Amino acid sequence: MDALIETVGKYALATGRAPKDYRKEFSSVKEARKLIYSTLNYFPIEYEKRQEILETPSLEEAYERTISLFLNEIEVATIKQDFEAKVHEKVDKNQKDYILREQMRVIREELGDE
Repeated sequence: MDALIETVGKYALATGRAPKDYRKEFSSVKEARKLIYSTLNYFPIEYEKRQEILETPSLEEAYERTISLFLNEIEVATIKQDFEAKVHEKVDKNQKDYILREQMRVIREELGDE
């Protein structure tokens, strides 16, 4: 149960989708299946994925699918963040290049160089 709470915490950090008191609420849950259901209901998970886990008869399999779901979501969020950082870096570089080119153009104009 601690591993699930820890994984959900990583998911919350990676996605920014952390309700205020999720750790407090989850740590008070003593039954594994109830913890799985709580995590699935507490976070915005696709209906089909949630339903598939809820219909799993085996507790172990439901646990594995839940952990896998959150790990997959963490990976997707990490990839998105990396991509956004690269795009931001590229935009910053292009803006810097544009400003420097404009400054050089103005300096050349001031000096009378064409």
